[in-house]
Amino acid sequence: MNDTTKKAPAANPGHSWRFFRAGGVDQVLIRSGADIENLGNLDLKLWFALSMPTSGIEFDRATLAMIDTDNDGHIRPPEIIAAVRWAKGAFVSLNDLAKGGDTVALAAIGDEVIRKSAQHILDTLGKPDATAISLADVCQMEKVFAQTRFNGDGIVPPQSADDEETRQAIADIISALGGPLDRSGATGVDAATLDACSRRRRITASGAADRQPIRRFCPAARPRRMRRRQSQPFRSRWTTTSCACA
Repeated sequence: MNDTTKKAPAANPGHSWRFFRAGGVDQVLIRSGADIENLGNLDLKLWFALSMPTSGIEFDRATLAMIDTDNDGHIRPPEIIAAVRWAKGAFVSLNDLAKGGDTVALAAIGDEVIRKSAQHILDTLGKPDATAISLADVCQMEKVFAQTRFNGDGIVPPQSADDEETRQAIADIISALGGPLDRSGATGVDAATLDACSRRRRITASGAADRQPIRRFCPAARPRRMRRRQSQPFRSRWTTTSCACA
């Protein structure tokens, strides 16, 4: 295999690509952050393949699934280029991607939100003084989120509520309908659970619920003021009557 350096047809004429020949085909050699950054400028005729599957290859399937934005089981150049644009905003330098490895220095993370998230993970794992985060750290999702009150998964367990009344209400819903597991492994309620609870309440109390609007306008269902009898000075001044709509 011989390496050769040549100018490739590209929108960025200032970047020099290095090629290697294998199997009778010239292929682009990716070995620097500049190479990665300029992939969007590389003529598609020089790409070795224009589609690859997300399974059956020696590459992390979770990463491939995130790159495969249309979820069709294949990755194509536009998705690779979009991933490069995201990485360019996430890292201080794309040279860190070219290095490989399973750790990323916090100082190498350019996006403030991602950097703070990485620091939060390390703090939760008891590593507040760590200067880098590893793939193993990120994969400990259950342990990380177990101590996070709101973890962004849309599921609220009872212990995440602000007050005892709300905690008890969530616990009652879970007792009656069950609920999904959040990232910490605790059972909680989500929008679908609350919708199911609301539908059940409307069904079981449909008669009373249907009559509520009528009660507001039915004079017979309203409390009536009565004169206080002289012989009963301490009796309530209010009484109620019932009607068919009450």
